[in-house]
Parts: sequence; C-alpha cells; structure tokens
Amino acid sequence: MGAIEEVHRVTEEILKVLDESHLERSQRIAKINELIDKREKEIKRIKPPYSNEEMRMGKQIIELNEKIKIKMDQLYDRVKLDIVQFKQQKAQNRSYINQYGSLETTDGMYLDQKK
Repeated sequence: MGAIEEVHRVTEEILKVLDESHLERSQRIAKINELIDKREKEIKRIKPPYSNEEMRMGKQIIELNEKIKIKMDQLYDRVKLDIVQFKQQKAQNRSYINQYGSLETTDGMYLDQKK
C-alpha cells in the first residue's frame, strides 16, 4: 500500500474515532493523537510524481480534513466548557466551606499611628 493510500485510510479512521460515542472522551483523544502521529509519518513518505488515482485520493483527504477540523473544534469547545464548569463548581464548593472567606473586616485590628 502506498503512502497516500495509508494517509487516506488513517484519515478516515480519525474521522470514525471522532464519531464514536461509546468511547470515553479521554480514550478518543488518546486514539486520535496516536492516529495523527501515524498519519504524520506517512505524510513524510509521500513523494511526487502523483498518479491520477493519488490526486483523487489527495482531494478526498483534503475534504476529510475539513470534516475532522470541524469535529475537533466541537470536541475542543466541549472540553473548554467542561473546564469552565469545573472551575465554577470548585469556586462554589469553596464558598460553601468558608462562607465568610471573601469578607474583609477591620474589626479587632490594631492600628499603630506611631512611626
């Protein structure tokens, strides 16, 4: 199998992994990273001249990359939203534990006027 065929196959597999909902998000991300590394190695093996079939596959790879970019952006947005929600939950939990931690009072404070 030529390098372009392998890049095409791995690109389709990346798209398939992005669509899989039965995998946990961290597992999907790990699998995607592994496939991207594999695809990068195959891309380095591609050398011209290209046949008509290889040109057609190259155009398909570009189209698949656009779909992958959209799905990766959606995944990134969901991760970013989860991080924001986690930080909000963490701040809210802190406020329940120390209800008066945000109040600043000067009661009982000794101020020394001498210098």
